[in-house]
Amino acid sequence: MLTTEIKEMVSTLYQLHRIDSLEKLNPEEIALRFGIDLIYLPSASFYCDGVIVLGEQLSCKKKWQLFGHELGHACLHSGNQLLMDDEERKIQEREAELFSLYACLPDSLLAPLKPIKAIQQITRLFSVEESFARKRLRLP
Repeated sequence: MLTTEIKEMVSTLYQLHRIDSLEKLNPEEIALRFGIDLIYLPSASFYCDGVIVLGEQLSCKKKWQLFGHELGHACLHSGNQLLMDDEERKIQEREAELFSLYACLPDSLLAPLKPIKAIQQITRLFSVEESFARKRLRLP
């Protein structure tokens, strides 16, 4: 998928599920609104059949970013990655990573801060790592 298609999809999904404030921008709230089960385990993070598993040992920021990534798989992909060839799996991973950038830092909430490029404020308000915020600010 193209960057603009993923950006529009996140925007549409967030409007549909009324994710319109920082208070609603968290894994538990989004999972509930999307009808996805969210489980924290001492394991790697993954998505499978309506369930997102996040590693309980991760920082809050990393959990949030990985949640966005796994939500991307939930919204964009079907099938088992273990059965895919490497190229198809790489495409899905790139799409899920792009989805997470828009899901964790949605335009509707980021726009007022973007001209300032206040990285520290963005990382604090959206609970993401600095490198993640910088990557998102480079996107349209």
